Amino acid sequence: MMRSDWYSIYQEIASFTSESTTIRLSEHFGGESVFFPQRMISPEGMVKNAQILQEKGLNHQQIAHELGISVRTVGRYLG
Repeated sequence: MMRSDWYSIYQEIASFTSESTTIRLSEHFGGESVFFPQRMISPEGMVKNAQILQEKGLNHQQIAHELGISVRTVGRYLG
């Protein structure tokens, strides 16, 4: 199986992983729609991280900058 014959999405995945990893992903997820959120951390995880940063003494603006979210969102997370 020639890599140049693969669908472009598989070629792209193989370009930053490996061909063997791409094949394994295809075998496991082939035929399914897979959604990758922009952030790897869940909203619950973001709340937890915001709380940890607040305990370390950071203010809402600093927490927002650190987590890449808005100050308003930090306020919602921390109440």
